[in-house]
Amino acid sequence: MSALIIEALRSPRGRGNDKGALRSLKPVQLLASQFSALAERTGLDTGLVEDVFVGCVTQTGEQGAHIGKLALIQAQWSDTTPALTLNRYCASGLTAVALAAEQALACDGLAVGAGVEMMSRVPMASDRGPLTHDPEFARQARLVPIGLAADAVATLEGFSRQQCDAYALSSHAPQMRGRAATSNRWCPSIWARKGASCSTKLHARKPRQRPWRKLRLPSPVPESMSLRT
Repeated sequence: MSALIIEALRSPRGRGNDKGALRSLKPVQLLASQFSALAERTGLDTGLVEDVFVGCVTQTGEQGAHIGKLALIQAQWSDTTPALTLNRYCASGLTAVALAAEQALACDGLAVGAGVEMMSRVPMASDRGPLTHDPEFARQARLVPIGLAADAVATLEGFSRQQCDAYALSSHAPQMRGRAATSNRWCPSIWARKGASCSTKLHARKPRQRPWRKLRLPSPVPESMSLRT
């Protein structure tokens, strides 16, 4: 049995700095606008949702105090709808969606997966955790920043920049197949949907659209690039 995606949406996006198009919005407002749009599009009785999972890395300041649940309150969802805010670094939103699918299957019901990160208002590492602000811990744990670690692994394994770029581009294959499979059906393609409105007049720019249709996948990724187990 598989989990069925009923609806998917995203907000407009801007730069993650003090010049970003969304800088005047609070994170809870941005996330709440998506919950509101989801309920409006689907006619959802939010009291029937088993759980809501929200990925957020820097859970401090305006993104602190369980932003997932606070956004539900701002969006005026049912008081009975629970939420979980989680941090799995760059995979936080992806993990939230995966957990929502598992919850929907386990309960044979409805679940929501989401994510929020507004670096224009809550800069990266502003939670001042030991990963970035405790040199003694970093030395003891022998931590290496992720960018340097990725470059070191590629160098040690002999992966060229061209191979890495081809491997990254190949990750678009599933979504391109998804668009093709759903283009003529009632269920809209997740990647073709326009961004949901933020209910604000602050954004003069149009939401940035990704040119999925222009993507052309390269030849099969070399076997040497396959993930090791």
